Amino acid sequence: MEPYEDTASIKAVTQAIKDKKIRQRKRLIKIYTRRLVFVVLLIVLGFSAYWLDKSELFRIKAISVTGNTHISDDEVIKLSEIISGERIWLISKNSVSKKVSQSVWIKNVKIVKSQNIVTIEVTEHRILGYKVTDKISLLLQSGQLIPLKESQLDWIATVALISGFDEELQLKKLVDSFAAVDDSIMMFVSEIHQSPVSYDESLIRLIMSDGNQIFTDFAALDLINEYKLIVNQINPANKCIYFDAMHRAYSSRPCEGE
Repeated sequence: MEPYEDTASIKAVTQAIKDKKIRQRKRLIKIYTRRLVFVVLLIVLGFSAYWLDKSELFRIKAISVTGNTHISDDEVIKLSEIISGERIWLISKNSVSKKVSQSVWIKNVKIVKSQNIVTIEVTEHRILGYKVTDKISLLLQSGQLIPLKESQLDWIATVALISGFDEELQLKKLVDSFAAVDDSIMMFVSEIHQSPVSYDESLIRLIMSDGNQIFTDFAALDLINEYKLIVNQINPANKCIYFDAMHRAYSSRPCEGE
């Protein structure tokens, strides 16, 4: 009986070895198959990325600028550093906005990407007026004074002359006060003068395009938003209008010498 047991043991061991080899072979086939699939996927993705990179489908075909009046399209595009033909997905909206906002003219920036077109939507700082010293400078709503270029001389015909307010603090208060004045009213303001009196060295005298004059302090300046209504209610002969900050009211009378 011993030879029979030995033969059976040898067969069992031999079969176990065969089974192990089969399992190892299957495991290797799975490993190699996975690796092959991974390599194929990498190749496919690589060719796809290469095709997309070379394709005109995802490259910038046009750059447009909207909302600008005083700064040119070319200046905005130059600041943005966006180049036609550039990959559109590489454009960072935040980065471009920061670059464009470096201009003294720009208040807000919004970047819109649509298909192959990048649109730079800008909001400019309003021009409050111009000051004349040894040179002509534009005063922006941001508080910055910008030297007027020769090519911009025709701009002063559409904005108010500002006289006085030479101290930095006074100029800042003037700018802050006008922040509450609507654009639709600003167009009626022809001149802004500092007219010191005993009780207020920063009294403001506004000369309007219709010939009326408004006297006010910084606190009451926003009452000018009701200018059209005020003009309709006062006696036409009363060309001088006075704003009262404490009572949020106005009064009018003929100007001296009239």
